[in-house]
Amino acid sequence: MESVYVESLGCPKNLTDSELILHHLSRKYRIESRYRKADIIIINTCGFIEPAKQESIGTILEYSRLTGKRVIVIGCLVNLYKKELKKEIPDIKEFYSSREFFREFLGLEYERDPDRSGFVSLTPRSYTFIKISDGCSRKCSYCTIPLIKGRAYSRPVSRIMDELKNKVKAGFREIVLIAQDLIRFGRENKEDLFRLLEEMERTEGEFRIRLLYLYPDKKIVDLVKHMGQSGKLVPY
Repeated sequence: MESVYVESLGCPKNLTDSELILHHLSRKYRIESRYRKADIIIINTCGFIEPAKQESIGTILEYSRLTGKRVIVIGCLVNLYKKELKKEIPDIKEFYSSREFFREFLGLEYERDPDRSGFVSLTPRSYTFIKISDGCSRKCSYCTIPLIKGRAYSRPVSRIMDELKNKVKAGFREIVLIAQDLIRFGRENKEDLFRLLEEMERTEGEFRIRLLYLYPDKKIVDLVKHMGQSGKLVPY
């Protein structure tokens, strides 16, 4: 059985994608925690801001010098600059956009909400990330997220709750909700962040909930009030 190592760069949202990828890879490959032991190296890149792009390019160049390894580059940087990367770094033969990687390498149809009932964890047992939506529908002139990830897509509450229960059962004690635009969760499919939080707070188990990436919005005041009344939501 061939072995694989995944190098995950960028934000926690990327990390959840790497965890999902590792879960699917584990069905066909042996997962390695050190790249030197792996036959295949997959680099999940970030392309959001300039330092992140430079880190991704530096990592690609570093791994491209290895001999006897199959190096595959995926993720946000490829979504933006696939043609340029293939031209400038010819030593790497495989660059996949997110959609291409799922279809051509994993043999799966790419979904905005893939099955996350199984997972490989890249965090310590004390905390874990749950991505509740992807993409962004705001049109901020300074931001490339809509170009990289597309318009906002919120996961169904039922699918998020299934993932939450699985992770609480696995022993994670802090559940960190992440998204490109967390506070606007559910607007495109008539869901709501407050409804999601209330359902999560009713879930049995010893855990707390933390929110990241809260863009300024008129709902912020209501959310702060909700934090003050919650027994599980970290006032952060």
